[in-house]
Amino acid sequence: MCKVFYIFIVILIFSCSSGSQNATHIETKGISCDAVKSAEGILISGESSLLADRSKGTSQKDAYIANLGSSTGSVKVITVGNQSDMFRLDQLASSSGFVLASGYGMADKKALVLGMDSDLKLNWGLVSDSLEAFEEPASSMDANGNYLVVNKNLAATPYYAYFTLLTREGKVQWTQRTDHIDALADIVSLRNNNFLIAFKQKGAYIDGGTMKKYLMASSLWVTKDGAIIQKYKFLVDRDKFIDFNLHKCLEDSKGNIYYFGSGLLVNNRTDLFVIKTNAAGHVQWSYTYQTGHELVIKSADISKDDKIVIAADSYGKSGGFLLAGLGTDGKILWNNHTSTTPYEQIKSVFIDKDQFIVVYDKTLQAGILYCDSKGKSCTGKSKELSIAQSNADIQLSPNNAEFEATQCRWLPLQLQTMMHNDVKLISDCK
Repeated sequence: MCKVFYIFIVILIFSCSSGSQNATHIETKGISCDAVKSAEGILISGESSLLADRSKGTSQKDAYIANLGSSTGSVKVITVGNQSDMFRLDQLASSSGFVLASGYGMADKKALVLGMDSDLKLNWGLVSDSLEAFEEPASSMDANGNYLVVNKNLAATPYYAYFTLLTREGKVQWTQRTDHIDALADIVSLRNNNFLIAFKQKGAYIDGGTMKKYLMASSLWVTKDGAIIQKYKFLVDRDKFIDFNLHKCLEDSKGNIYYFGSGLLVNNRTDLFVIKTNAAGHVQWSYTYQTGHELVIKSADISKDDKIVIAADSYGKSGGFLLAGLGTDGKILWNNHTSTTPYEQIKSVFIDKDQFIVVYDKTLQAGILYCDSKGKSCTGKSKELSIAQSNADIQLSPNNAEFEATQCRWLPLQLQTMMHNDVKLISDCK
């Protein structure tokens, strides 16, 4: 029997003049998880107890999707659910007039995927009978509406990841799994409609000749048919790095790939960390960037003419957001650091003509910053940091990872909807 569940879809409309500084947030009492560009505006997803009809702000949480449009500032809320189970939408993707969202729901946190049209009208829903949410999830949809999402199976070893491809109509094409994933970095739909899967690999590589030890970051290029057509890994020198993490990948107009994250150096300093490769995976350059503020790159965006902006935070430490322009040669072009509380964390950054839009979790609220061309917003004191760039000396190495076909059932869901109105926007300008 299929379970019925509720999902909140918040349609948020906000106007802002091009290039202006502005800031606002939605009170949700729940984590904001993801944000993505669509033809109708920027979409934000997460969980909320405040917007849950049965909860009224208690611990019962439902999911939400917010659409940042350009109208009068009125807010409407559509709810879908069963009045009993908690759930979250932690990943969004949009392409060709379709929106797909994934996350988890029900008492046992089963993996779910929803399909919507451009107006966020629910068309279908699926729930897995065996897969559950991944700790650091990722998803992506290609130009034809093929959606690749990752989950885990508690019956398998903890380092297996299960990748499922679905069509925009909700048809499951395949599920494949691979092992040795310590932390997933990103899934990216490439210009040729293949997918890039990037992750930090479990374990270490030891050079048999020198006995040097390396940490590893793997990349798999996967077709919509589930075939791995290219694979390689980066070796990160353990004599230089205690640890590292990758959180975002981008492809530029020439097919080059950028990997963004952070590195913990042997002197216990946390630096920004970026790798650039060509389409074959050959490293063009790799740099660390010393900021003095324990910042980690959480998101990045690239324009059609290959202008890059990176967004970093110091979540759980000193706090603070950094926006910076990055040249295709790896040089920092400009930067701006803004003070925040320690537990505000960036989810996405977007280039929007001559301004940048940052979506972040504002300590269990959905925060939105509209920043000018130098990364400044209206939320308070900011400054330019002195950033020192150093070579990371990343090496390319062969990768023996494989996909293994597996059977996972996805079951249809009955959905109910209702409408809520007058969800307020709150200004954060100072």
